[in-house]
Amino acid sequence: MEVGETEESGNTSTTGGSGLNAPTAAAQEERSVVLEEEAGNKSGRHVALHPLALVTICDHCTRVKVGGSLLPVTSRILGILFGVQNGLQVSITDAFELQYEITENGSVKIPAGYVNEKKELFGAVNQGAEVMGWYSVGEHVLPGDLEIHRAMTEWNESPFFLLLSPAASPGGDEGGAAPGVKEGELPARVFETELHMMRGVPSMLFVPVPFRLTAAEAERISVEHVVKAAPLEAASWVDLHVDVVKSSLSALVARVKAILRLLQAVKTGQAPPDRRLLRMVRALCDRLPAAGPSGDFQDALTGDYQDSLVITYLASITKLSSLSSDVSEKFGAAFGEASTGGGGLGGYKGPAGARGRR
Repeated sequence: MEVGETEESGNTSTTGGSGLNAPTAAAQEERSVVLEEEAGNKSGRHVALHPLALVTICDHCTRVKVGGSLLPVTSRILGILFGVQNGLQVSITDAFELQYEITENGSVKIPAGYVNEKKELFGAVNQGAEVMGWYSVGEHVLPGDLEIHRAMTEWNESPFFLLLSPAASPGGDEGGAAPGVKEGELPARVFETELHMMRGVPSMLFVPVPFRLTAAEAERISVEHVVKAAPLEAASWVDLHVDVVKSSLSALVARVKAILRLLQAVKTGQAPPDRRLLRMVRALCDRLPAAGPSGDFQDALTGDYQDSLVITYLASITKLSSLSSDVSEKFGAAFGEASTGGGGLGGYKGPAGARGRR
């Protein structure tokens, strides 16, 4: 069954019966092409999934669903996985969307020239990187996915299939949620294909592959910057910055209290002294500014605090002055001509009149 035929049958069951018939049929179709988890995964390959690939897939899905792509909003989301492989260790580092075509019989046609061009571009930037498979977005594996998987063997003899299920509820209930998705886990599954005997006939089936999330230091920083919440209407970036500083100071206070509890336990004999740890604490204390009995440290802190307040007040006054100037110019542009004749607002000659005199 082709991809287009599978989707058409799902739509027919949705409109012709109850709301639970379509998900149940999709789950039954998935069981016909996916082997049980405990019975498969004999290749021994270990897959590491990087956040950049997930962010790219989510961005692709969002653009299609909101109408920001050339594809219709109801079209299926397909793409190519990119990464490196070293023996049995596989790292999926990136992904890019696939501009596929639909044939007359409803099957998916992958343009080889487009994939080869993207492969060359990615390979020029990332040495040793290659096509690792393909991805899709949905709740269930479709029977037509085997045809797409066979087509991907042109670039990788043993490709992977990543299925991201953003709308799936944990557990795989009867309402159509993706199976194998547990509470608190990423709603994604990775498959590879194996040859198994089904009713005495050799058949290619999808087999779940365990994967783990991993990220380099640069990826962690980038992802943290991306997932930061934008300021609300009643908040500003200053408020968000203050919240971050407040949480950092709270964490610092908690660590200092832990060090103090350790030192008190050592002093009272409740904990054995660790010379190496005590030297580290001493080095940490030596890096702090000395606060003598004269209160020089407190005076310097108070001075810095007052300077910060003065800068804040000056910034507020400058902002208010700029807003007042804008309002004055708009008022002059609206009533300047009427006021030049002596009528209107008592002969007001605002900024517009002043500019005319200059």
